[in-house]
Amino acid sequence: MKTNKHFLLLLFVLISFSSFSQAQEETKPDYITSGYYQLIYEADIARLEGKPDRAFELYSKAEKVAPLLNQRGFNEMMYYAEGLMRNRQFDKAIYYAKKFAKEYGGLATEFFMLNEIDSLLYQELLLEYPSFNDSILLEIGMSFQAFYDDPERKALVQELKEMKDNDKRVRLKTANLTDEEKDEWDKVDEYNAKRFLEIIEQYGYPDARIYGANMTDINFTISAGLPTMTMHISARKDIEDAILQNVRDGKCPPSTYGSIIDYKILHERNYGDRNKKYIYGIYTDTPEDQIEDYEYLDERRAKIGMRSRKLDKRNSELFHEDNPDMK
Repeated sequence: MKTNKHFLLLLFVLISFSSFSQAQEETKPDYITSGYYQLIYEADIARLEGKPDRAFELYSKAEKVAPLLNQRGFNEMMYYAEGLMRNRQFDKAIYYAKKFAKEYGGLATEFFMLNEIDSLLYQELLLEYPSFNDSILLEIGMSFQAFYDDPERKALVQELKEMKDNDKRVRLKTANLTDEEKDEWDKVDEYNAKRFLEIIEQYGYPDARIYGANMTDINFTISAGLPTMTMHISARKDIEDAILQNVRDGKCPPSTYGSIIDYKILHERNYGDRNKKYIYGIYTDTPEDQIEDYEYLDERRAKIGMRSRKLDKRNSELFHEDNPDMK
């Protein structure tokens, strides 16, 4: 009888745990439908327009709909951590600064320059955290270094570089290929497709989580070349679907997915159907008549988490206002 009771109790615990795990899975946020990406785009515009309070408000809203990311080009976790510091929410600011260093290999620079930026705020912080310099900044710095020293991460970056280099190598020659060259081309694409799918399923699409927010020149080169390699192998629907799922899971920027789709169309336009129209209009100088159903473009973009063309244009204007030499 006792054995039966123990068995029933164990069965109850297992069922309860299974139900809890399933509930956790079911409540995993969708970064597209939650509106997370759109909030970050608006926050970034507000930041660039010199409206820090509005930006902070939008970052706070984004944090409530889904766990905060740090997308390359937006750095929302870093800016939010710095905003929390300015708003004297020291506990939370330190939490995000540590997370930024550990998960993205980034440093919230205002933390290390706070005494120069705002000495009064710095003194307030020291009253609450006397060991801020000796302990907290040291921990952040060590997490930052550990990110870049991690052997698994370094090996993965090197592997991605080799995959990208091989993709480029077999395409140096595009006409009059020998049978041997065609076989080599196919073998590289087949291997890259299989391995890349494994990588994005295990780690997510390679972004700042792999390369680091403090991206070196070589890592930037690899990262910039990945959409082209992905275009060459994304004829496989499973890869395209996996990347879109990564966008939903917050593991791939929406613009990366849009770029891959439009890169494929550009390739078709260059080597086949000149009348093929772009889906997401990633090229800012693309005429409206070269984009499929242009009046529904922003609606299509929103469905994959991309920002509208209007916000794209505003972002570009603000960027060039701050960087006039890059026009």
